[in-house]
Amino acid sequence: AGATLRVTYTASGTAGASDPRHFIRVRGDTVALTPIVSGDGTYTFDIVAPANLARVDLFAVYGCACVFDNISVRVLTP
Repeated sequence: AGATLRVTYTASGTAGASDPRHFIRVRGDTVALTPIVSGDGTYTFDIVAPANLARVDLFAVYGCACVFDNISVRVLTP
């Protein structure tokens, strides 16, 4: 709990999507979300992990036929 996670990923193929948005969600005792972003590119977000961290999810909004690659999750602070 309280550790800062740095999540980096590359999104591509969003140009033909009806809704090209995507975001990161971390789940534990609570849920934290990054800002919702749109389009191709490499994205980096720092997000604070909740207690009992169980999952880190990368979501494409329904309608985004995008591809995610080069996904990295690192702990910046213990």
